[in-house]
Amino acid sequence: MCAFAIVSMVLSAMFVLTGMIPCLVPLNIVGVPAALATALLGASGLFVDRDPVTKARQHTGVYMLSVIVGLGLALLGFWRMSLGGGIL
Repeated sequence: MCAFAIVSMVLSAMFVLTGMIPCLVPLNIVGVPAALATALLGASGLFVDRDPVTKARQHTGVYMLSVIVGLGLALLGFWRMSLGGGIL
């Protein structure tokens, strides 16, 4: 699950940051939901991913980073789409 969080962070960052270019703003239509899915994946990883023997949390830093990066990218994408008024 940790690898999925890392891959989803990279993919959502690629979509949202590429969508910052003026003619490629429609990529944010894909990037913002991907960023929200990244945050959701990180939040679920915080609660689900535990060591089977000690029941301690595993990869807490990766999941916290996933939540922070996902929400940050989603806000950035929403902001960029609001500059154009949502007009494609």
